[in-house]
Amino acid sequence: MQPSTKPAAKYSKKGPASDRPSQNQAPAEVASWSQSKRWLSSETKERRAFQKMMLNLQFMKADQSPFIPKTPAELTKFKISLAEARQQKLAHEVSILEAKTRQKELAKASGLAPVSKPQVTLFNGRDMGDRLSPVFAAQNCFNKQDIAKVNGRVEWPSLAELKEEGDRRTRYGRYLPLPRINAVAFKIPGGEQEHAYEADGTIL
Repeated sequence: MQPSTKPAAKYSKKGPASDRPSQNQAPAEVASWSQSKRWLSSETKERRAFQKMMLNLQFMKADQSPFIPKTPAELTKFKISLAEARQQKLAHEVSILEAKTRQKELAKASGLAPVSKPQVTLFNGRDMGDRLSPVFAAQNCFNKQDIAKVNGRVEWPSLAELKEEGDRRTRYGRYLPLPRINAVAFKIPGGEQEHAYEADGTIL
């Protein structure tokens, strides 16, 4: 009986045990045309990055801006100045934190409470009598005091109004309650108008 001459047995890729890489040994990289690596200098990388940036700026019609670097050297100079500015900012923040920590340690060692900066109140605590907003001096919903009349005041929709459509409120076409004012029908006497509201705030 002749021995087996299968291709798998005849052309086995497994070599001797001494030539096989161990489990802890990294396999050697095999060079091929698809795995070759090309070394590029930093100047070439900067030049390619500058060309790509200029193409993007031309696409956005912003390449003629006076604030855009015109050469790779200007771009490199700008990056260096930006890195220096960031480094100075970080150094300034670190110095502030170190000074605060030093003050806390000195106050703790001397047994004194740390001194905090006094908070300045709005308008130095002066109360304006016009009841208008402090920024634009206008009447809006952010004022401390509401000067609108009860019948002309627009309040937020109640929970019952928001849930008026029940389970259909999440379907297509759902909308918030329409704007309205707290107007009570004139047929209701003035003394009974306070009883015209439901428990949830809606009007009968």
